[in-house]
Amino acid sequence: MIKIVFPALVAAISTVTVAKDLAISDVPVVVREAFFQSYPGSMVEKWDFDEDDNLFEIDARKDNLEIEAKYDSKGQLIELKEDIPFDRLPASVEEKIAKQWPGASIIGINRKVKNGQVYFDVGLKIKGKHRNVQLRE
Repeated sequence: MIKIVFPALVAAISTVTVAKDLAISDVPVVVREAFFQSYPGSMVEKWDFDEDDNLFEIDARKDNLEIEAKYDSKGQLIELKEDIPFDRLPASVEEKIAKQWPGASIIGINRKVKNGQVYFDVGLKIKGKHRNVQLRE
């Protein structure tokens, strides 16, 4: 029994993604400036560095909305997930929802950016059930 558990434990430990918390002074100035230029007045909760992806990760809040951003060492935004208020959902996305899911209620919205592509992850309530849909403008 021990021979089976031990190798499984070693395998589990060896596949964990390595990320480490950083002090703000350990984050390159260009990364900090890029983030705060996009999100002035936001409160950073955590600065991380993901060694596997070689990216700086920032968890922050602005006006009670969550922001998760990943930047390379040159300050280029690589990936983003941010909560947005209902009034910032583009009309074209709202129209798609109304057309494809008539009667659905929007319960939450994330704006996501990955590889330069922007899309919206929208939480819907349809006939009492929750569903997430991903839409582009």
